[in-house]
Order: sequence, then C-alpha cells, then structure tokens
Amino acid sequence: MPENSLRSQESYFGNSVAIDGNTAIVGAPGVTGGGATGTGAAHILEFDGTKWHNAYLLLADDGEIGDRFGTSVSIGDDWAIIGASGDDSNKGSVYVFKRALVNGQPRWQQHVKFDVASAGDNFGHSVSYSSGTFVVGAPKDDVNGFNSGSIYVFNYQSNNWTQIEKFTAFDGANSDEFGGSVSIYADIIAVGADADDDDGSFSGSVYI
Repeated sequence: MPENSLRSQESYFGNSVAIDGNTAIVGAPGVTGGGATGTGAAHILEFDGTKWHNAYLLLADDGEIGDRFGTSVSIGDDWAIIGASGDDSNKGSVYVFKRALVNGQPRWQQHVKFDVASAGDNFGHSVSYSSGTFVVGAPKDDVNGFNSGSIYVFNYQSNNWTQIEKFTAFDGANSDEFGGSVSIYADIIAVGADADDDDGSFSGSVYI
C-alpha cells in the first residue's frame, strides 16, 4: 500500500495510531465530512499476510465541524476506541466501535458514545484500551484548578460499557494537564502530565 494512499490535504492522517495483531487503526482528525472541516475519521488497516490494506473507514454518526474525531485511537479484542476532543466546543467525547459479523462478513459498527465531561475539558484527547477496560484523558478538566486534568475509566460488564472511575492527580494544580497521555495494561494505568512544573516549567511528570 503506498504510504500516501489514504492521505488528503489537512486530514492529519497519522495523528494517532494503534495496533492489535493484524489490525491497525489510524486517526485522521482533520478529515472533512459532509462539507464540515475537521469532523475527523479513523481508518482500519488490515494485514492479509502479504501487505497492509485499507479495510474500513470509521466516521462518527453525528460528526460536525471541529469535532476532530480521531484525535486519539486505541484498538483490541474487536473494540475500537476513538476520541473526538473537539466535540461540542471542546467538551470532547469518545466513541466505541465493535467489530462483528453482519450477513457473514466482519463489519465495524458504532456501539456507544460517551460525552461525560464538562465544557472545554478536551475529554478524548487520549485513550487506551486493554482487556475490557479503557481509559480516557481529559487534560483541560478544571477539577483541581485551571486545566489541571483528569482521567476516566470505563469497563465492559453485562454487555454494556460503564464508567467505573474518575481520577485526578493527588497533587493536581493549575495547568498540569494530567491526562494528556494515557496507557493501560492489565491492572496498571500510566498517566502523563507533561505541563506539570514540579521540577521546573513544563518539566512534566507521569503517574502510575
């Protein structure tokens, strides 16, 4: 597959990436859809044993100008988690897609959307999935001061995704942007706060 075969002007293809086995997902939050700039998209790429090919294009069912769907992506266990940090004037949201058989063929379908944060929080700026749990960063949350940041944890149980936790830094302060990056594996979550000033301006920190 030519490396530029999925790119278009200002699509920001590759802004976010994730891989699980022979399936990869690539965010393109600048993609224009329905005449609205920056609605965003996510590409599902699959490896057939010889080469990678573009298998599916995922779009939000309610995408609007500036949503930036595809800001963040994560994939695993037939789930795709996609952040749209610009949704609803930067409140942000996260979409969950499920891969399932439709008429005997695998298809990706939107399963649920979460928009649980407050105005300007940039919920969905970062996402990470592992074994039935995903984490979402909201680095502009003001819970511990202006742009101090937070993360949300969601778990799949009884055939539904449910928010089970919201965390903030124990020493959260103005402009730390806790949740700027997140990663989860098994029972461990790592959270980046790259604007934390503990060791000097923008020295940054990571919380486990």
